[in-house]
Amino acid sequence: MPKIFGYQNFRSEPLGGPSQTRPDFQPAWEYVDNHAAVFWGDCFSKEKIEKRDFVFESPDVLVIVIGNIYLKDKFSSKYPDVRTLQGHGCPATVAHVYCHYGVDGVAHLLGDFVLIIKDKKAQKLFLIRDKMGGRKLYFTVVGGTILFSTQLKKLLSVPGVSREIDYFALESFLKFGYVIAPATIFKSIRELEPGQFIECGEGSYKVVHYWRLHPSTEVHGNRGELREALYNKIDESISARFNEKERIGVYLSGGIDSNTLLAVLSRLADPSKIQTMSIGYGEEYRDYHELNQARLGAAHCGSNHHELINGPEHIDTYLCRMVWQFEQPFGNPALISWVSLSDLAKDLVDVVFIGAGADEILGGYKRYNALVFLQSYYKIPFASFVNEIFKASLSHLPIGANHYSIVHRLKNLSESIQADIFKTNEALLFGRYDRLREKLLLPNFRKTSCESEPSLASYYTAAGSSDPLRQIFIADCYSDLVSEQLTRALIPLAEWDVDFRAPFSDPDFLEYCLNIPNKHKADFFRTKILYREAVRNILPPQIMQQKKRGMSHPIAFWFQGPLYEKVMAILSPDNPALSNYFDMNYLRSLAKEHYSKRRNWGGLLWKMVVFSMWHKVFIEHKFTDMPDFRLRDLGSFGK
Repeated sequence: MPKIFGYQNFRSEPLGGPSQTRPDFQPAWEYVDNHAAVFWGDCFSKEKIEKRDFVFESPDVLVIVIGNIYLKDKFSSKYPDVRTLQGHGCPATVAHVYCHYGVDGVAHLLGDFVLIIKDKKAQKLFLIRDKMGGRKLYFTVVGGTILFSTQLKKLLSVPGVSREIDYFALESFLKFGYVIAPATIFKSIRELEPGQFIECGEGSYKVVHYWRLHPSTEVHGNRGELREALYNKIDESISARFNEKERIGVYLSGGIDSNTLLAVLSRLADPSKIQTMSIGYGEEYRDYHELNQARLGAAHCGSNHHELINGPEHIDTYLCRMVWQFEQPFGNPALISWVSLSDLAKDLVDVVFIGAGADEILGGYKRYNALVFLQSYYKIPFASFVNEIFKASLSHLPIGANHYSIVHRLKNLSESIQADIFKTNEALLFGRYDRLREKLLLPNFRKTSCESEPSLASYYTAAGSSDPLRQIFIADCYSDLVSEQLTRALIPLAEWDVDFRAPFSDPDFLEYCLNIPNKHKADFFRTKILYREAVRNILPPQIMQQKKRGMSHPIAFWFQGPLYEKVMAILSPDNPALSNYFDMNYLRSLAKEHYSKRRNWGGLLWKMVVFSMWHKVFIEHKFTDMPDFRLRDLGSFGK
């Protein structure tokens, strides 16, 4: 896969106004000569690239495709001449569409891709990211050249690219668990957002937003018609991504989404040749995996099933590698599992199907039950007083480490309720970061970062809807789905040249589902109401009835046992990765509170471990090849 390109000698324009997730970001101006060229870095010669099926060049245009394009009937009916290009490859198709219909035609393509198009006649260069961010593209400006790459590491290797940390992005990691585009953890590098392209030419460049997920006309019909239409959309999206020549795998969590993928794929291919892969953490932590349900789903469809069991020792095995591959700090410990699964997938399959996207757009999270309830709750007189009584009645109960427990869920709900449903949504998702922020961050860090904490507010306001639930569905798609779920599949698999497919993140599918009335998605007690009805005939009843677990992780328990001493060593005041930004005495007090099971701080402690490793790899040592650090190399262990 090509990783670094450039567009030489231009006068750069600002990247638009303040961004959605970085309201204070104001890009700089630079002025240089006007001359354009595409070039490849030393590690990727033109000859090497042309051996792969993602380059097309003619006297008029050069096209490079990183990823996949799906020519669905909707596109072919709009541009019927494209049908004649079936079998000619993605780059030739893109070149044809661009030459005949311009960049507007290219913007209608569906898939998971980054497109690089050089118009030789017009002396323009277009860098295009797909509508839902299935592939990544980073860019920076150095000495009058815009450099762009699918990997941050490649840009960091260029002389003149600064590694200065973007403190607002660091706060995004602390609150959300990830950094949301256009920011990256490095102040000098930006990430192109989903549905955007960069146009370089005439001595300047500009960033254009060519597509956003937004609601249109609400879908109507009786329950049976809606159920059948949704199933047809599911089948269409999966079928568009199926290639009979590929060795196919499915990450099987045991839930409805991944089992639906398997059931539909089993009708398209010999199920015995489909490899299903699952991960667990032993019987003691059965609340954090769905191995029994995954086995049931695999047996029901007849797939070739594989399992991995991870324990605390695998943190040491995979942490440094995870940080190196993902390049930015991520706060979800389940990413360790995805790195582990990629090792299994590389020897079995060419492509892995994942179920990401259905929860966000079809009402799959228990949080949505709470939000439906809160829409009525806010209308109750003295609602805040009622919540204070509710909160006081729970205050004396220990919360423990199991975030699936009833006590944990009730406490989380009572502490998250605020006057604004959007703030409540973020509190349910990320906790009360506003309270944590004042005690956790050193004063200089808070001052340098931003007066206000990161928020998803701009996604709500840009959603094109006055319906709070629809606004939240859209925000979830652009934050959790794009920034974490698609990323955690893409990056580890890409290290082994294994592709991934996420049919439920298809833009057409998301748009259709967004327009399904909310009452068919979630109510006070049920989730995925219409979706469950649509797929119930192809899934075993046991899978339909089980509680949602997904690929979560028992790290909070491990921090109360085998990993506690190592965490306390990492939280040493001598650890520069943490002591320059955070109040170490406060962090150590939280770790002790977690160990005593009075409060669950497992998520925050994991973020501190990840950031320590990331800081050591990318800031303190600036490695160009993957190191092999262990937990003992962090904090006081490393002294």
